[in-house]
Amino acid sequence: MSTVLNIQNLTKRYGSLTAVDSLDLDIERGQVYGILGPNGSGKTTTLGMVMDIIKPDAGDYNWFGGIAVKDARKRIGTLLETPNLYPYMNAVQNLKVIAHIKKVSDPDIDGLLKMVNLHQRRTAPFRAYSLGMRQRLAIAGAMIGDPDALIFDEPTNGLDPEGIAEVRDLIGRIADQGKTIIMASHILDEVEKICSHVAIIKNGQLLATGSVGAIMDSDITIEISAEDINALKYILEQDEHIGNISNIGQEKLSISLDNDYGTAYVNALAFRHNITLTHLVLKQKSLETEFLEITRNPQTKTY
Repeated sequence: MSTVLNIQNLTKRYGSLTAVDSLDLDIERGQVYGILGPNGSGKTTTLGMVMDIIKPDAGDYNWFGGIAVKDARKRIGTLLETPNLYPYMNAVQNLKVIAHIKKVSDPDIDGLLKMVNLHQRRTAPFRAYSLGMRQRLAIAGAMIGDPDALIFDEPTNGLDPEGIAEVRDLIGRIADQGKTIIMASHILDEVEKICSHVAIIKNGQLLATGSVGAIMDSDITIEISAEDINALKYILEQDEHIGNISNIGQEKLSISLDNDYGTAYVNALAFRHNITLTHLVLKQKSLETEFLEITRNPQTKTY
């Protein structure tokens, strides 16, 4: 893979507040890369800096191996914050305006509107569109000029479930064309469903980065129970391969294990100590679970 965006030690301060703190990232061609963090974590500021809208206080970044920023921007489609299109114009007219601004002489407007499922509503004014339709039209605008990379800032924010599903499906179809997509979001479920890679940031600091699958599979989570729950908890606490142990109500425990161990190991451990298990279930770890663990124990991890 070739690197599309390289970020080194990128830092932005607003007075005493450090919005982005020494951020390092490498985003490769073809990745759907999620920048994940709570509101105020520095996601939008980071995107603003790499798009040359906000001036960093320290650090550097380069696109496509280090070409000039003005040339890089011609190869990038962006949707930052809410769609900003003319309310009295229809979809075709708005896309023609965007093509004029981008200096694209012959845009495939019909093709783009079909891609975002708005071709049948192409003559309706923008103000008559739902939030999801507006977002999809803005994504069509970002695709004018056939960019190599696209940047989306909170693309599903404020949408209803149907709108979220439509935008999620659209981003997936764009990714299938081989485009590199960089998406900032605070919605963990959407990042888990859309992105191939993720960087987790909080208070402007990078806490974890890697593929979504590697982060979710970093260890195994098991629900477990026995008649003597205290004795079970004691033997689990002594084992070096068992990590976090937490209570689920009064009758069950949730434990995490190293990746090479599973339910058979836990069952054998209990059996050696004459404990009969009454409940043993392997649980699929979610990005939300890992996110909460990472943000509660802030130390940089690479997966």
